[in-house]
Amino acid sequence: MSQYTWTYVGGGGKNYRVTLFHGKRTGHVLILLNMQVLQIDFNVAESKTYSFFIEDEFCEIRLERRGDEMYYFFEINKEVDTPRNKARKKRERKHLGQTLLFFAALIVLASAMALGLRAHNKKIANTRWSEKMYSDLTVGWVEIDSLHAGTISYQYIAGNRPYSGFFFEDENRGDTLPLFPLRPGDEFVVRYNPTRPDMSRIFFSQPTESQEKRYVARTLDRYMQYHPDEHPVQVRCLLELALEMRGLSGLADLYYQEESTVSSPLHNRDSYYRLVRDPDFQQALSKRCWD
Repeated sequence: MSQYTWTYVGGGGKNYRVTLFHGKRTGHVLILLNMQVLQIDFNVAESKTYSFFIEDEFCEIRLERRGDEMYYFFEINKEVDTPRNKARKKRERKHLGQTLLFFAALIVLASAMALGLRAHNKKIANTRWSEKMYSDLTVGWVEIDSLHAGTISYQYIAGNRPYSGFFFEDENRGDTLPLFPLRPGDEFVVRYNPTRPDMSRIFFSQPTESQEKRYVARTLDRYMQYHPDEHPVQVRCLLELALEMRGLSGLADLYYQEESTVSSPLHNRDSYYRLVRDPDFQQALSKRCWD
């Protein structure tokens, strides 16, 4: 028996739990909405789609046969002619106009900033060259600076001596920006100059193994707030699989699953659905966590 569960968040933040059962031997299909029967079908062995409404959103569960395997997808049909989709398309046209105006303004600003960008790029190039001197590695412990907003201090040991370093959040260092909210004591790789151990740089993209476990635990707590009916053991399996297959980025997609693309451009509701609906991820999830 194959079982899949999806959670749809409706108006006012109300959660709708959609559950699919598909008998591997009989082929019988049962679809539940918050434990109430939506549809029943029999002897389903090939690809098929089931449609239903949740509030005014047109939803579909799609069974897709690929060789000997059956894959299952829960999707929102944004193309069918419904009042919700008409309103959505109207908003998209409005946003498109706003986006075009925004990029037009950016083009105007770009010409004015050309000289400044040239000087900035030269500074970045010099900085990258100097980073070659940061050849030795150690572990740094985060200390949040509550007196100076946007500044993160950290401690590390080099040559049996303690040192301090600072990270300024407004620096253009995309390879080191933290993916998750920081807490005191969080651990990350620190690179330092062996001839000047007080010169260092912390890399939030390179957490220690114990820090990765902390991230999994924090994401588990956050995930269970959104899906209180799911079993914590299966959710932890889901998180660890995402970390294994997609790294910190996959874990961040689960952590920020309720964020919009505005509040969290890289990891948000859209990236979360792309992750959990990916066929390879679903297959690995079914084998490791749900069977």
